[in-house]
Amino acid sequence: MSWTLLPALPPGVPGSARVIRMSSTGQEAATSGSYKRPRQRDIARMAGVSQPAVSLILTGRGQDRIPDETRQRVLEIAAAVGYRANTAARRLQGQSSGLLGVHSYGDIFPIGFQHYSYEYLVGIHSAAEQSGFDLVLFTSTRRGPVPSPYLGNDENRLGVADGSIIVGGHSSENDLARLVGEGYPFVHIGRRQMEGIDIPSVGSDYVDGTARLIVELAETGHRKLLYLGADSVDEGRRDRREGFRIGVEKAGLTSTDMCFVGREEVTADWLTSTIPTSGWTIVAEEHDLAHRAVTSATTVGRRLRTDLAVAVLASPLAGEFDSWYCGFLVEQREEIGWRAGKLLIDIVEGRQSGPRQLLLKCRPSVTSYGYVPL
Repeated sequence: MSWTLLPALPPGVPGSARVIRMSSTGQEAATSGSYKRPRQRDIARMAGVSQPAVSLILTGRGQDRIPDETRQRVLEIAAAVGYRANTAARRLQGQSSGLLGVHSYGDIFPIGFQHYSYEYLVGIHSAAEQSGFDLVLFTSTRRGPVPSPYLGNDENRLGVADGSIIVGGHSSENDLARLVGEGYPFVHIGRRQMEGIDIPSVGSDYVDGTARLIVELAETGHRKLLYLGADSVDEGRRDRREGFRIGVEKAGLTSTDMCFVGREEVTADWLTSTIPTSGWTIVAEEHDLAHRAVTSATTVGRRLRTDLAVAVLASPLAGEFDSWYCGFLVEQREEIGWRAGKLLIDIVEGRQSGPRQLLLKCRPSVTSYGYVPL
């Protein structure tokens, strides 16, 4: 770690006699003393030029109107005082910040490779990198009791980026309507439908995928199905439930039921009272419910290979229970992230002309050890 003393600046200029600590890579690690962000007018005063001239130089415009000597002097002073462009102001002026944001209504920080958001982020990163954008992962938007781009009902925190990807099935309708009203570019991961509002989105086709999985389960001998769903509804859950009904009808199943409960309600007592006999297959709406069902079955001594089967309407995660699933959906999450990123970039750059709502197919998978409970 080294210390660098920047040249003394004229009195009254933010950053005078500024001492900064530098890392081994030359990046600023911390500052000591009072420091105010330098502005273009400060640079103009030091260089002896007008503020409009500084603006032209720092934004790369007016190449033919500014002498090279003046340009070089302004750039050297800007570097010395640590000037950074105000990205929010640049957006207001119709200039690109070169940034794309990611805001999540669910858990995304920290991420792990076994978490569904990881695959989305890999795709988003790929799209941004291919188009020359940087990514900003917004963490401050999760400081309040409910994640929101509008902390304390203030201005849009996402505004420093040219546009943002919104992740999470539990996104706020008020937030989305406000973003649309402000004309802020964004793309929602997961189908989102609001009356009278166009929400650009990319997600999984759960209706088709669920219906096909139910048919395949039935064809391999799973004829008694219990749909285990959450006690709340969003577009993804609604689509899975519609797909289940379609699949049951196509497969000609007669021994089926649907149950909607809170996650904590899926206990050993719930299992024994809801499924008192063997031979059933639980079709869980999401991983939390599937894991609770597996745990409850183990607690009461139900043998997953002979008494009870569990399928989940999502892609498998790297978890301890996943090997017990008799079926699941394979979602194109990385592709969804990439498509969302490309759609957002097209919207930001004003060249989006195709569909603004995209659904990618899910591939149903009945495992090779897809036992049929007796």
